[in-house]
Amino acid sequence: MTRRRFFKKRYLIYLLVGIVGTATIGTWVHFETLRTEPYQVALNFVTSNRAVGQRLGSPVKSSLRPLGNLRWTYDDQSGSAHLELLATGSIRSGTVALDLTKSAGVWTVAEASLRITDQEAEISLLERDQVRPHPFE
Repeated sequence: MTRRRFFKKRYLIYLLVGIVGTATIGTWVHFETLRTEPYQVALNFVTSNRAVGQRLGSPVKSSLRPLGNLRWTYDDQSGSAHLELLATGSIRSGTVALDLTKSAGVWTVAEASLRITDQEAEISLLERDQVRPHPFE
């Protein structure tokens, strides 16, 4: 009986170490993501874009966590990234989807659109006042 109890305690310890280890790695990955160049460019775009401020109400704040797929591939000179950030203004909130490209070592916003919460249309942020249906509907 004492041998069985010993194995149960050991498995419980393994389980707890696994949970703590997974949480630690997840937290580290999250904060490393926030320090990347693509995320910083996207965050700056969302919080300083005049069209976002007009539609959501100034000042605009963005969540610390990207939504959807966060993926990028890049080296020192070129790359691409797709991010979705939750933006909240003084009037409304919405989701800003951004496609970024890196050319000659500089990240730029290639495509940006805003989808206001509880609205059907998606608003292009690079071509002022262009409204189009959301692609997923």
